[in-house]
Amino acid sequence: MAKSQKYNARPFTSLLIIAGAVLLAVIIGQLTPLLNLELNLLDYRFKIRGTQSVVKSPIVILAIDDQSDESTPGRWPWPRSYYAHVIENLNEAGVKAIGIDVIFDQADQNGPQSDSLLVEALDKYKNVVLAGKIDIPAGGRTDMATLVPPYEIFRQSGVQWGLVSFDLDQDGFYRRYLVGQSYNDSLYSSFATQLLRIYKGI
Repeated sequence: MAKSQKYNARPFTSLLIIAGAVLLAVIIGQLTPLLNLELNLLDYRFKIRGTQSVVKSPIVILAIDDQSDESTPGRWPWPRSYYAHVIENLNEAGVKAIGIDVIFDQADQNGPQSDSLLVEALDKYKNVVLAGKIDIPAGGRTDMATLVPPYEIFRQSGVQWGLVSFDLDQDGFYRRYLVGQSYNDSLYSSFATQLLRIYKGI
């Protein structure tokens, strides 16, 4: 009987050892020197991998830079009508999914007509993703975070939107892109995830 009890205790002892090892690994992994070591190793692994060719990438970036600003009649922030015109042109060119990485959280300062033109474009084409964010105040107080979605009239058009928030590593560099984030018990997808859904027809 005693021998049977001894064998029955072995699985329980093994589970305790495994749980203890996992807990110890988590605690050690949170130590600053080890976190820094892991970040440095991650950087090194990317260096070993090297840059990847984007020649055959289906993604085209229309950058908003100084040259763009100088070549347009209006100065930044541009009227929403500009984006409506770009959406129209890109769709005529056969683009499958369009992501506008600019947060339109308020009415256009150029007047409601400009917003209306963008709403018409969003109503006409359902392959556009707008940007939003979770705004966390200085100091990282997540309990004081605020959700910043696109302006209401754009959301009413049924446009998809996603978060462009990034997670900053402790050494001040960005290495990770979040697939989604939770806010008030709701999960919000990232900007890239929403674009992928449209592109893949998910």
